Amino acid sequence: MVNNLLYCWKTWEKKDGWDGMVHCSEKQYQHFVETQEMQQLLTSGESIWKEPLIQPFASGRNDIVFHMTDNGQYSGSIVFRDIDQDVLEKKEECKCLEEISAIIQNRLNLERHDLSAKAKSDFLARMSHEIRTPMNGIIGMTEIALKDGQTEERRIDCLRKIEYSSEYLLGLINDILDMSKIESGKMRLIEEKCNLMEMIQGLRPLLEAKLNENNIQYIADIQLKNHWFMADSLRLNQVLVNLLGNALKYSRPDGHVWLTVRETEEEKGFSNLYFQVRDDGIGIAPEKQQLIFRQFEQADNSENARKQGTGLGLAISRRIVRMMDSDIKLESEPGKGSSFSFNVKLQPVSGEKTTVTSQPEEISFPGKRILVVEDNELNMEIICTILENYGIKTEQAVNGKEAVRRMEESVPGYYDMIFMDIMMPEMDGLEATRTIRNLDREDCKKIPIYAMSANAFDEDVKRSLASGMNGHLSKPVNLQVLEKTLQKVLG
Repeated sequence: MVNNLLYCWKTWEKKDGWDGMVHCSEKQYQHFVETQEMQQLLTSGESIWKEPLIQPFASGRNDIVFHMTDNGQYSGSIVFRDIDQDVLEKKEECKCLEEISAIIQNRLNLERHDLSAKAKSDFLARMSHEIRTPMNGIIGMTEIALKDGQTEERRIDCLRKIEYSSEYLLGLINDILDMSKIESGKMRLIEEKCNLMEMIQGLRPLLEAKLNENNIQYIADIQLKNHWFMADSLRLNQVLVNLLGNALKYSRPDGHVWLTVRETEEEKGFSNLYFQVRDDGIGIAPEKQQLIFRQFEQADNSENARKQGTGLGLAISRRIVRMMDSDIKLESEPGKGSSFSFNVKLQPVSGEKTTVTSQPEEISFPGKRILVVEDNELNMEIICTILENYGIKTEQAVNGKEAVRRMEESVPGYYDMIFMDIMMPEMDGLEATRTIRNLDREDCKKIPIYAMSANAFDEDVKRSLASGMNGHLSKPVNLQVLEKTLQKVLG
């Protein structure tokens, strides 16, 4: 909602400390944009004053509202206050106000597009630097490792640095893709039963390396009445990892980072959960405290900040928390540290008893055979090598058409599983899966088929499942996820 105080020609005195901003949930906002008429003058008598999101701005009977759009999407509202009744009754005057509103809308849109284009240009310039830095590490360390006369210790050191640079590059790409999904409206929360306590306890291992690097103390204060909730644990975990990572990034050596989680009152079957991440680091200047939540921008443009990320983490985190009908509150003082906190309402559910079993150090599936369908030679070599390390026999198909032929020519039960790429020549993975499922053989209808693709968006996963696949793994392959999948299917 645009703050009309920013565009008021008169001096507006704040009443009761109100700053002119109306906060609402995603559901309220969606209802607002779906029910309001856009790009035309609306008077208070046309039920405008009954709309909760407009009422604080246009509560008078002689107020007029014009809802602006940008590329078909709601972009803000213009409010004309205390318009004379005579003006409202004259069509020519109303037409003139409508034209003025359209001019203001177009000027604001133009200014917004110019600012966005500049921010994106700056962002792409920074991304060029960000992407080239880890790529330089990967290429440089590879060249060093391949040189004759290198010791085994030196080669292992090179490989570890290549792994670190690769993980950094993947995190960079994931941040950009997440922001792209949010901007296009394709990110959706998926609420499932999850063990919140287990998820929170799993945060420390992710932070261990950074904690040890600067001797930072991590203090967790967790007070939960319930452990199991209906929530999107993946996105909630992403927010906490981003906030904790940020706290570590700007903490001083021998500093402290605190995570506080408290479950308070229960109302109508929902618990209020309070999350806070606090540090005693460098803090944030007041004039930069809103800047850090903006996409494509960073409050700290120093070389140190540029080395440590895109500046998208907090923007993504705030958008995710807002999707949970909340917002991130920032309290900070330069030289004393920062505190990021938010509240969410989650529904407690009955837990599941889990037995902790010691995982074997090495898993093996001797005698199992998997058909790997992949058109990229390097990707084929990687996945086949990984699978063969587990004692699995692999056979290869370079496109969907060949995969179907191999299934048709094999005896029933010959393959135990199929890993299927999606984008391939001649026949893609989705069509190949549908064709295999339609073969007149019982094993073809039941054989586990898992996508293994660089297509990682939610809609890509849905398309994979809709084609008849059993699951979807994203490239680059996460070995822990792969092992869990193999144990589930072959174990």
